[in-house]
Amino acid sequence: MFSIAGEKAKTANIAKLEEAKKRLENGEDKQKVWEETGWYIAKDGKPRFEISDRDFKVNEKAIDKWLEDDKAYITPHTHVDISNKLYDFISHKELFEAYPELKDYSVQLYDEPSTTRGSFSAENKTIKINMDFYDDLKSPNRFARDDSRTELKKTLIHEIQHAIQDYEGFAKGSNPESVLKKKIKVAQYEAKRAKREKLNETLDGLNNATAKSLAYDYMYLFDKFREAELDSINKANDESFEKAIKLSRQLKDLKQSFVDVYGSDEPIKEVENFVYSQKDKANDKPTLAEISESNDRYKRHYGEGEASKEFCQDAVTIFSFG
Repeated sequence: MFSIAGEKAKTANIAKLEEAKKRLENGEDKQKVWEETGWYIAKDGKPRFEISDRDFKVNEKAIDKWLEDDKAYITPHTHVDISNKLYDFISHKELFEAYPELKDYSVQLYDEPSTTRGSFSAENKTIKINMDFYDDLKSPNRFARDDSRTELKKTLIHEIQHAIQDYEGFAKGSNPESVLKKKIKVAQYEAKRAKREKLNETLDGLNNATAKSLAYDYMYLFDKFREAELDSINKANDESFEKAIKLSRQLKDLKQSFVDVYGSDEPIKEVENFVYSQKDKANDKPTLAEISESNDRYKRHYGEGEASKEFCQDAVTIFSFG
């Protein structure tokens, strides 16, 4: 395992960084530059190098004393904030040499049912560890099993990476699922907009001005009918049902007028199919932030992947700029 550091680290080899930048500007292979200089440029445009976590250790004796002194052995489903400094919680010479500021960051243990193993607060400079995931560590022989120790170490490394991201100004983490939902939302909106543009081309292409006017009137009225129809289903009241019935009768007359003028109801069928395809249209339109450059959202996802070490070396060839 390893932590990913940047140019603000006290141990950063800036000479090698400058060499890497020049070689990348000259078009050299990113993977080769990374292997020979130790530096790569990540998706957010900031340089990275790795700090080995081979010497990372959880200070087991300090935690034992810490818990005993506080007389607060964690009990299930009780939020007990037991705070101490990161420097007292772990041993990691190389990390603290690179970022001595991290020594004074707080670590809090708590225990509550949750899907979150840990978190980092940039505002409070605090790492929180949810002991609900580490039942073995709540007993007197809490470090007897290697897997418990390893899982706690992984969580700490993950949250420390978020602390480094904050210090360096790296792309930060976000929930990948929320990123995916936003991407899907934007994609759906773009697909619907494309359908609308295609329908407008069809209606604008009608060679009869009266038919064109009737078609657009029909689309407006059919949209109102669809809203009333959904209201009658969701609200199940007489007012919504009567409104839908009234609009359906108006649509029937309007469709017949169109057919009388144009000779076919095919354009009207396209209008109906389009409106029916706009499921939950009132909630589908993404915000301006969601429509904005998708790369921004990806950068946030990248930060979470970086903390999880999902991108590691592949980031050089897949996720780098250039």
